[in-house]
Amino acid sequence: MATRLSHTIIKAPFGGLISERLREPGDVLPVHTHILTLYDPNELIAKISISEILLSNLQLQQAAQMRIDALGDQSYPGKVTRIYPSVDPVTRQGIVEIKLDPVPAGALPGQLVRVTLEARTQPIRSVPLRVVRFDARGEYVYRIDKDNKAQQVPIKTGAQINDLVEVIEGIEEGDVIVSEGFLDLRNGKKVRIVDSGMAGTPDAKAASD
Repeated sequence: MATRLSHTIIKAPFGGLISERLREPGDVLPVHTHILTLYDPNELIAKISISEILLSNLQLQQAAQMRIDALGDQSYPGKVTRIYPSVDPVTRQGIVEIKLDPVPAGALPGQLVRVTLEARTQPIRSVPLRVVRFDARGEYVYRIDKDNKAQQVPIKTGAQINDLVEVIEGIEEGDVIVSEGFLDLRNGKKVRIVDSGMAGTPDAKAASD
């Protein structure tokens, strides 16, 4: 009888708080049924998605700053405890776990947290997403040649970061790319550069001659 009774007792591997009770006393359940959810209030972890471009520059135990909206504007220290070994092929982002260390008073699972990480970045070629055109053959941009003619150049893009997209193949540093004025623009058409944008930017507003 004592042996059978011991099978009705479940011991948690850690001391924590019950956040979910999914079954009631007296329920008859199959083996491995999810009954309770517990969490350790002294160990809270944030899971965040990070671009593959930055992922390789992060390290375990790297410091982070974490701000929990519900607790105000104060930042709290954290550290990287896990870097997932794979990247989503669609979003090109990986998952990183960052542990609050120590856990501030008032912090609870499910709260919105904003994480700041410092990492060494690698320079990449990128253009504003708005300059990329599409047709049946794929992606392309209009590059302006030395004769001020628009040349349709096929490109291969990579990761998207905010309103910029990485260009892996197709253009080189210093190329002038049309960013506005696409109406009636076609391959080989001569254009006037109306505005070359801010210094150092490879995009231009074009007007047909």
